[in-house]
Amino acid sequence: MGLYDTIHVESGVDLPSLPDSIDQANIRWQTKDLGRDMHEYRLSADGELQSEQRTYRMKTDEEQQAEAEQWGFNSWGAYIAAYDSHDCESGLYPDEVQEYVSFENDEPLPPSFRPTRQTLDESWWETHPFTGTLTFYKSFAHMDIGPDERYEYEAEMRSGKCERITQVAVDQ
Repeated sequence: MGLYDTIHVESGVDLPSLPDSIDQANIRWQTKDLGRDMHEYRLSADGELQSEQRTYRMKTDEEQQAEAEQWGFNSWGAYIAAYDSHDCESGLYPDEVQEYVSFENDEPLPPSFRPTRQTLDESWWETHPFTGTLTFYKSFAHMDIGPDERYEYEAEMRSGKCERITQVAVDQ
């Protein structure tokens, strides 16, 4: 599979043959045409390709303490120590946070990697001046939201504006 970028396609962008049962605004499409840096992009309703920009700041002592307590630790140091002493062979999460892991609901998951002292400060969208063919795709196999198919599209882009979208493949 490898690294990829994610594209959100807003409602109003015509994706040929995409079933009405699939809410395209809530789908995370993948592409390998924009750098493969695990960045977030969106194709706006008016056809503009935008990239998410972010700035980060250091967490305050209070934020660090609250995060540690959220996952059952009495201090940031103990929280970090649990990840530092964890070997990934015994599972994705340290034993101390494993009890908080549930894929049954929309609750946030503890971090898979050592927690960081940085946190998101601001995020915004900027036009991404891509020119060329932008291929994006999504497999709906084993998902409850649509048919068991893969959809793939090519968007012809010029200076960050979508000129045309065509469907490349639908695999059943």
